[in-house]
Amino acid sequence: MNGSLSEKIYHYYKIGKKQIVSSDLDPDCRLDLTGYEMVVSLNILNQLDILLLDFVKEHQLMNEEELKKLRMKIQEHHLKMLPCEKSCIIFDYCERIFSDEDEQEQVNSTVFVSLPHMKNVQEWQWQFDSLGYYYNGKRVVFDVKAGIITS
Repeated sequence: MNGSLSEKIYHYYKIGKKQIVSSDLDPDCRLDLTGYEMVVSLNILNQLDILLLDFVKEHQLMNEEELKKLRMKIQEHHLKMLPCEKSCIIFDYCERIFSDEDEQEQVNSTVFVSLPHMKNVQEWQWQFDSLGYYYNGKRVVFDVKAGIITS
């Protein structure tokens, strides 16, 4: 999905454009679902933008407000591509960071858009990093949700 966005951002970088606005960028991707009965979006909703936005941040091509708008645009586009009643979505929506003393230090949202209605919803916590590698010395837990998109 991010191929066209990546190309546009890289083009702006190469020509020396100092600030990019999210309205200049449009996620342009379609799914051809001919012959498929079901689509599974597995732990990708909040990860689609990570590498792209890391590049943008590193080269200071967008301010924080525009970064958030682009992140939302990418997540919204992904959700719009998933057909109702034929899409199972599994995603983490909250990152919880715990200290060595097991006290919750920080909570970060990982989804920045309104979620579609779902049925057969299940929720659980994913013990992502209990050894303290992801954030040095911290334990990380993600709140995860799964369901069939209905609207």
